[in-house]
Amino acid sequence: MERFSSRFAEFGYLVLRLGVAFLFIFHAPQKLFGWWNSPAFPLLSLRGLACAIEIVVSPLIAVGLFTSYAALFGAAEMVGAYYVVHRSIGSLPIGNRGELAVLYFFVFIYLFFRGDGEYSLGHRMRTGTAKTASAVLFPGLTLATVFLVAPTRNAPPPSARVYVTNEEAGTLTVINADTQAVITTALLGKRPRGIKVSPDQKFLYVALSGSPAAGPGVDEKTLPPPDRSADGIGEVDVDTYEVKRIIHSGTDPEQIAINNDGTRLYVANEDAAQLSVVDLKTGNVIASVKVGDEPEGVTMRPDGKVVYVTSEGDGAVFAVDTVTNQLLKRIEVGHRPRGIAFLPDSSRGYVTLENDGAIAVIDSLKHEFLQLIPLGGQGNTPRSRPMGIAVKPDSSMIFVTTGSFGALFFVDPVKNQALASIPVGQRPWGVGLLPDGKTAYTANGPSNDVSVVDLEKHEVIKKIAVGDRPWGIGVVVRR
Repeated sequence: MERFSSRFAEFGYLVLRLGVAFLFIFHAPQKLFGWWNSPAFPLLSLRGLACAIEIVVSPLIAVGLFTSYAALFGAAEMVGAYYVVHRSIGSLPIGNRGELAVLYFFVFIYLFFRGDGEYSLGHRMRTGTAKTASAVLFPGLTLATVFLVAPTRNAPPPSARVYVTNEEAGTLTVINADTQAVITTALLGKRPRGIKVSPDQKFLYVALSGSPAAGPGVDEKTLPPPDRSADGIGEVDVDTYEVKRIIHSGTDPEQIAINNDGTRLYVANEDAAQLSVVDLKTGNVIASVKVGDEPEGVTMRPDGKVVYVTSEGDGAVFAVDTVTNQLLKRIEVGHRPRGIAFLPDSSRGYVTLENDGAIAVIDSLKHEFLQLIPLGGQGNTPRSRPMGIAVKPDSSMIFVTTGSFGALFFVDPVKNQALASIPVGQRPWGVGLLPDGKTAYTANGPSNDVSVVDLEKHEVIKKIAVGDRPWGIGVVVRR
């Protein structure tokens, strides 16, 4: 075997060069033209620089010309890709999906030390020997294949897209709401959870956290230390799905809200029991408001004058004035409040109470508790566990996900009672609606999918596979 491998070692090295060049060149048109379900990036950008490296490096390695120099540039690109894209998600390649970048890096290092090889244009130029017919023929055919199999350029963005944060995977799944198919999945950072769309629908803001995941009642002393460098709010371009910047807004952000003119961001810092107010232009925290323990849900009242924060630990909702950034009132609502939503006229707020199997109704102008609406029925657990909440744009219905109970409830805001519920999946959490109020999406954590719900027929019409542990949902619609 050793004699055989030694005899054909140079030919084997040619195959390695061709294989690496063949695979590497595909990344260039993917970035430049948006092929293969990827966004297109401008040439004058970091991704554009990577594209230029791939266009130059791949042919040089394929024909075996200046291979060491080309491989050095390829290795440098992989180092940049790993630290810019993958390292923020986790320290190990197995956990941050950086294995391909690391593998390419080591292959390029080998090519750097090995050089052109005998079956190469560089060897022929140096020695004049003729072991190069295949070194010119095969690379040409290899690189031509890219354009023979290239798809047509991606169609214009769909009129509606659904964005799903995947907490365990550290990714964002983008769904075409016209076809109910996944467009792409993009890397975000550690534990992406809460997601909000900017008023101009140009950016997504995603809460990223370096705190270890833990359920209720878990002793924090048994958990690994948090990675505070991973805490922040990712500002994501809705069209390229690229994280434009990380806004540092206090520790362990979970959910967020944006004011109506898109100048302020309100962040619930779960570990710190506070609400951080961020100037979006500068990215600086301009105020911090102490609220109850384990703040989670953050929602702007539709008139923009007050932001509300739910406190799981205190069983209360905290109303904060958006002009003065001062606490207006603490409202006792029930056990373990999670999400909050309002009627469009700002008159009523609805708070999901996980441990009460109910939602609390509050007068959101007077900041007063009014009543509980129980959510009963049959589910996967003895009692419903209300989590996510959304209000139909015409105020005619409220939709509530119920975690491990597995159902989506339909609640009448006039009668203040649950009218119906349907099973939608395993532990539905985040919920989002299309603007016409006819379709809902629920993020189902354990099953790693999103349910598409026809709200008029009260049925799940499709389940879409996404990333590990889907959590939050945002919707962008452009006419």
